[in-house]
Amino acid sequence: MRIKYALTLAIAIAGCANPPKTITANPFSPAPQSDATWPWTDAALTNPRKGFERWQKISSDGTKLDLFAFDFSANPNLEFGLYDQDQHDDVPGDNGADYFPKSVIGVARELEAEGNGRVLAAWNGLFFAYDRSANPPNGLAKHIGPVVIAGKPMHNVGRNRWMFGIANSGEFETRFKPEFETLNQFRYAADGAQCLIREGKPLQIEPYPPVPIEPGTKLSRNEPTSSDAGHIPIVDHIRTSRTSMAWSKDSKRLYVLIVIEPDTETESTRRLRQGIDLGSGWNLFDLQRFWLSMGVWGAVNSDGGNVAQFLATRSDGKFDFQPSQTSGKSARKIVSNASESDPGGGSLLSFWVRERTAQGSSPSK
Repeated sequence: MRIKYALTLAIAIAGCANPPKTITANPFSPAPQSDATWPWTDAALTNPRKGFERWQKISSDGTKLDLFAFDFSANPNLEFGLYDQDQHDDVPGDNGADYFPKSVIGVARELEAEGNGRVLAAWNGLFFAYDRSANPPNGLAKHIGPVVIAGKPMHNVGRNRWMFGIANSGEFETRFKPEFETLNQFRYAADGAQCLIREGKPLQIEPYPPVPIEPGTKLSRNEPTSSDAGHIPIVDHIRTSRTSMAWSKDSKRLYVLIVIEPDTETESTRRLRQGIDLGSGWNLFDLQRFWLSMGVWGAVNSDGGNVAQFLATRSDGKFDFQPSQTSGKSARKIVSNASESDPGGGSLLSFWVRERTAQGSSPSK
């Protein structure tokens, strides 16, 4: 893998009166996480449903790793989609939602109530913003850019990094700041992703910042381009919980990687700012390295940190549930069905895969 770090360069410009400038190397370049390559050693593999494989592993530092693989050709009844809490509250579509009370359990409950099939997995979606003054203590969540739900584009606001979703053609896609008028080409999509791999090639990730970072220092946020992942200061480089998705060139296989760190996002940030060992969890470099080792066609980083969560069906018919740390119940547990008590701590957006019933409409994959 080739990742562009800051290098020591001597720049000499012929005819220039100024002396050459030197860009000094950044000495803070932590080694990759040991499990940030595929395949994992000593991983547990299960096949909860046809077309659904799941690998689980706990790294030596206590980080919990889950990799889901959905094969849409092996099971044509599998369907991928996006759930937006703003479309299921008292005032749908007003770009404001009390996101906190509903976790992925609540999302799965509402999806299964539609009667179109069983939810096989649900996980937190893309980045969002919130205003804590509007709905204390947890805030009123807002979109940072457009979303597309069942072919309908909404929220013509903002443009942040990459749009990720599934097109009407059935292909997974990333588009860099697309025009709102073109979004009807998606079936489900959302703005705000960080694109790690596009057309099989890695995109540039911002180098580590000089450390230590003094308290009160505000790091610059570079304007994203179509050649980079989409920089988010601090967030990119801390090792924390992560939710990431990748897909094959033919879009027949979707991969979902869930990384759950044993400590907190706050602790991860402290470690980076002090310039010490980054601890458990993964950062963008680790995610990109992992997906490159799998040879995927595309990959994105979704939201993570304290909001990372998932629900996944098991071979015994029960669900494995990882609440978010913001719910106050971060320990993983088994629930009998999606109608059990919801601990909250949700995300504004959630991705899901369900197995449609024969009576349901044709799947989007």
